[in-house]
Amino acid sequence: MPGVHAYLLVYMAEASRGWLDRGHDPDLRALPLTWGTCRPDVRRYALEGSQLFFLGYDRRQPQPSPYMLTAYFHVAERILQKDAVQRFPGRPNVILDRLPPGPSLDEQVLSYIRAHRDHLCWPDEAKDRAFQSLEMSGGDRHAMLLSFVTPLAQPNFVHAHWDAHADWRKRICQRYFVADSPPSAVLDQPLPYDQLTAACRALPPRDTLRSGWGATIRADSVTRRAPTCWSASPGCPRSHCLRGRGIRDAMPPSLALSAGWRVVVDACLDAAFTFLDIATVADLTGAQLAAYRAYFTGSGLAPASQAQALAALRAAVPLLPIAR
Repeated sequence: MPGVHAYLLVYMAEASRGWLDRGHDPDLRALPLTWGTCRPDVRRYALEGSQLFFLGYDRRQPQPSPYMLTAYFHVAERILQKDAVQRFPGRPNVILDRLPPGPSLDEQVLSYIRAHRDHLCWPDEAKDRAFQSLEMSGGDRHAMLLSFVTPLAQPNFVHAHWDAHADWRKRICQRYFVADSPPSAVLDQPLPYDQLTAACRALPPRDTLRSGWGATIRADSVTRRAPTCWSASPGCPRSHCLRGRGIRDAMPPSLALSAGWRVVVDACLDAAFTFLDIATVADLTGAQLAAYRAYFTGSGLAPASQAQALAALRAAVPLLPIAR
């Protein structure tokens, strides 16, 4: 159901280009961060206030770091795709374009095709139809040209010449997401996903992400691993939905953390709050902190992972007595 959740989302990246998405969706190159083409299933259900954690995946990267956490995206606005044309012209993840002036809709679309025929990125079948329309006339041509524009309620927009999606009409049915900054941020140094899973065992393992890149993951395959931390959002079977606990809001305002470390802290705190059955930092006691330390000491995790998880909890509660 629609709601405010946190999502862990994988996109195809190029490590040689700073782990940017190959098609710049999400567009991480400028503020505000935007996301408006991929994963219409998630964009249908995620509301304002949702938190998106983006993982770049480059299969050419040597193991064990093909997945890197690159950005935190706090959804501030969900705008119509036609409004994105006005506010973010030229961004590759805006897949509509304005039609040029003309005496009729047909002439407008024909003018657009002629102007961009040498660099038209539409799918081959759509390009073939577009070029055929230049030689046609009558009702058949009109029907063909209508396939390149938005529904008649919005007749001034055409499928952008730079976009290659065959299912572009489906993608524009869902809103275009705009992040607020802060708190949204692109990490200066992307974090290996393995580092996050070592800090928080509630996160799905890396091999799950790989198998889920192009296939549906059963909801219970996620919730069964950590039923108190993870839930599946109906309609979004390929994304991992993290139930928020107000962790980011619970951090002391004076605590200065890098964007990357804040993400690690959030993951560690979510696991800690679940284990201790508390909702906020204010509910935590010194005795609980000592019990949590004892739990981690006997958990079998590597010493570095134990220290990282405990340091995150201590950082959030600097006034509590520290059990050493």
